[in-house]
Amino acid sequence: MRGREAAIPVTGLVGAGAAVEMIGDTSGHDSPDEITIPQPGRIAALKVRGESQYPRFQEGEFVLYDPEPVFPQTLVNRYAVVQVVDGRRLVKRLRKGSREGLWTLESHNAPLEHDVDLVGAWRVLGIMEPR
Repeated sequence: MRGREAAIPVTGLVGAGAAVEMIGDTSGHDSPDEITIPQPGRIAALKVRGESQYPRFQEGEFVLYDPEPVFPQTLVNRYAVVQVVDGRRLVKRLRKGSREGLWTLESHNAPLEHDVDLVGAWRVLGIMEPR
């Protein structure tokens, strides 16, 4: 534990369409020794509804996220939990909009939403399957 974060060791690489490496063998690769996540009391989950992000996020899975909001600029080109001014809460890949303060929301299976005004943005930490 480091203040408000916990360290998790990185034990190696795993193939996802590339060569598979042995667990623990990170020699010759730029892999951190550990990653950090918020302490367990600071991790929240949202249940996925819909298929706009399939296969990355599937219906019924849980998106784990840091409930402390961040500036959307820090999440550009990443998956983020966002809340839109109209009240929708979504998990999308966040892109810059046509001007400052507006955002493009990208899905795998839905049209881009351009120039969206956000109320907030949160960092996605991972996915957890239901039991």
